[in-house]
Amino acid sequence: MSSESNHPLKKNLRYRQKQRQRNHDQEAGQPEVLTRIPDHPLISRQPAELIDTDIALAELIVHLREHGSFAFDTEFIGELSFYPKLCLIQVATTEQVALIDPLAEIDLTPFWELIADPAVQKLVHAGLQDLEPVARLLDKTPSHIFDTQIASGFVGQLYPSSLANLVKHYCNVNLAKGATFTAWDRRPLSPSQHRYASDDVRYLPAIHDMIVKELDECGYGDWAQQECMSTLEQMATYRPNLDAQYNRVRGTRSLKRRDIAVVRALVQWRYDLARQEDMPPRSVLPDETLVALAKKRPTDLQAMYPIRHMPRPVVDAYGKTLIQVVQEASDLSKDQLPKADPDKPNSQQQIQIDSLWSMISSFCRGRGVDPALVTSRQMIVQARHALTNGGLEKDHPLAQGWRQVFIGDMLADFMAGKSQITLSWEDGKIQSQTQV
Repeated sequence: MSSESNHPLKKNLRYRQKQRQRNHDQEAGQPEVLTRIPDHPLISRQPAELIDTDIALAELIVHLREHGSFAFDTEFIGELSFYPKLCLIQVATTEQVALIDPLAEIDLTPFWELIADPAVQKLVHAGLQDLEPVARLLDKTPSHIFDTQIASGFVGQLYPSSLANLVKHYCNVNLAKGATFTAWDRRPLSPSQHRYASDDVRYLPAIHDMIVKELDECGYGDWAQQECMSTLEQMATYRPNLDAQYNRVRGTRSLKRRDIAVVRALVQWRYDLARQEDMPPRSVLPDETLVALAKKRPTDLQAMYPIRHMPRPVVDAYGKTLIQVVQEASDLSKDQLPKADPDKPNSQQQIQIDSLWSMISSFCRGRGVDPALVTSRQMIVQARHALTNGGLEKDHPLAQGWRQVFIGDMLADFMAGKSQITLSWEDGKIQSQTQV
């Protein structure tokens, strides 16, 4: 099937594009609301400079290298294509804010090389998708990354925390809302887009400085660095991963192993087709349709049309292929099926899991770390099952790195009856103590 503008599978994409354009036009007609920029030595108050030539980009890169550290963010449109369409790159030092225009005829390779250079520190907030082009375009990993969303979870902030919350907490500034779902690929950029994009990076140097001081006080600086590195500086993070794709599919918790095998096969098929047709995977088939296909396992086209949210163009163009994918996954032998998750906890085990989760959450908060950064309820289910059946495997998150030191070993000792945890309430905060 062609990828022309009349592509039947791209009808919804065209609708979303029109939505962005309408939002853009509405925002352009609104008076600009300017938030006061505080007088702070680490916050640049200069208007953003637009970078749209190779010469200007080269001069900017010299400045960023000389400064040794800079904030970085991007604006992209992610719902219209397989890879998000990069529309703007924002950078800031304590002296300058700049907006790089990827839609201009400039070579961005030197900038991506800078993101991969360990000699220069990059400050981001929830930067995973912003950093992805480095791995895809250069086959290199981003390096020397400090993510304020990750780091703030170690110093008493909620995880994940929005940039607006951190700017308010550390800089006492309310960021202007709007311009999120706007047509970032339209030129010229509006004044509100300029300001919105600039403020996404303007405050990061100051926030970084204050978080680092708090990390030094509580002794979690190395842990925050470990988490930034393991999350953002590993090539595997940016490589296609079937397990990660499957884990993001909603509605699979109650599926049997053979159903899971079908969903996994469909996820791979959807990914491959989306890449071929330059579409976001969920625009080809939504998650609930994949799950419904796995449960119903249709053997002819007529059985596929009634499936909820099944696009008729997909059935018409790919129905026979889908039936084959479902059939092949259904015919796998037992030893080829995905590994089963631990059995669903019975009522007594569920009480134990709930108690463990409450205890661990309180333990984390008592030490100023948001529990959502450390673990999850599902991770605790797996850990409880493993610890009552021989111990944590080496690849379990709680058996690695800072998580093992912070809570993994303690949890293993606690489950083995070798230690106990005492929680108390002092000075309006939860306090926790571990006794062997």
